[in-house]
Amino acid sequence: MKSEIVINDSSGILKYSLVGGAVLLCAYQFFISPIHQSFSIFLLAFTLLFFGLPHGALDHRVAKVSANNDKWSLADFLKNYFLKIFITCVIWLLSPSAGFISFLLFSGYHFGETDLCAPEFRFKPKGVIITLYGTGIVGCLLIAHIEELWNILDFFSPVFAANNTFTLAIDKASFLLWLICFFVVCLISVYCFANSRSNRSVKIRLFIPAFLLVILYPLPPLTTFSFY
Repeated sequence: MKSEIVINDSSGILKYSLVGGAVLLCAYQFFISPIHQSFSIFLLAFTLLFFGLPHGALDHRVAKVSANNDKWSLADFLKNYFLKIFITCVIWLLSPSAGFISFLLFSGYHFGETDLCAPEFRFKPKGVIITLYGTGIVGCLLIAHIEELWNILDFFSPVFAANNTFTLAIDKASFLLWLICFFVVCLISVYCFANSRSNRSVKIRLFIPAFLLVILYPLPPLTTFSFY
């Protein structure tokens, strides 16, 4: 019980620290000076090295806790883990556009799994809920920086960027699409909050990712992705 409390407390401290850091950066952006790209690159590299890589290295531990049964095995986890990577690479080689979409779906599921399946919430949503939630997060992050997204797609998947009708339609409806993605994230957060068996002070953290999306909206893309 004590170890669970320590985990919950440390998780809460980290999540609220992210909110505090996002607020400070947003205030700096608006009242002092626009955030330079060099700082964004430094922040992204720092978070990747000191938080992202250790987080990825613990994916098997997270999966084991989330499974919550005796049938889980490291061999099965690694098989599924590398199978997803292999499938995405094959699809990407056959069709960069389809590969990019499959990559976003896999990323969305992972985002949702990280946010919603944390042991502190004592709730295991279904895979569809996890994927919709995570895809909503990824959608908000990408749509908020739609011009940068087209530049990336022009390199990885020229089919999207070359379709002027498609890109113009997305540009015109970008804020509406962002609102739809944000609404999906909020709606699922409310659903998980209602079904979580944790204390209210713990499960209120389910709304932190949605809150971060609003705060980070005006910040540069590299800075924004550093928080996720």
